[in-house]
Amino acid sequence: MRILLRLLASAVIVGAAFFAVTRVTVPAYKCNGIRQRVAVRTELLPTLARFHKLDVTRENLTELRPCAESMARSIEDYMLLAENEKARDQNDRAIALYTEAIRLEPRPEIYFALAEAQLNAHQPEAALQNLRKSSYAAAYVHRFPDVTMRDAVLTEKLHREQRLRARAALQK
Repeated sequence: MRILLRLLASAVIVGAAFFAVTRVTVPAYKCNGIRQRVAVRTELLPTLARFHKLDVTRENLTELRPCAESMARSIEDYMLLAENEKARDQNDRAIALYTEAIRLEPRPEIYFALAEAQLNAHQPEAALQNLRKSSYAAAYVHRFPDVTMRDAVLTEKLHREQRLRARAALQK
């Protein structure tokens, strides 16, 4: 009886390991390769003609979507999908993807990319709000295409820093 239980336990362990390898590890490995290919092609998008850009983005989106929908998904999937949607002028889709990425991991560069997509989608108030959130990493704000918004956010950031310095000086 003990031998049978040991064999059964071993079979369960081997089955679980097989499941983990085939359902998690292998797809994660494949998705990593897909992400690398899509990232390289996405970086080249600004240099492509409009008709070629549409072909490349369609290929990128088709290749990457299964990874974003799998257990092996990462924040990078959402960012790459959103960049490709933005390149196709599908700003509403890009906004939804950036919003999901922020929900998973709020980072300044995601807020900045979301603000760009919102500006392209003619949502200046929302863009300004997210540009403010990205202003904690000033390097992103300096690249924002709308000069008026960029200057307003940088001025707000300067005033915020001055208030913090003044408060720190009073506490000494």
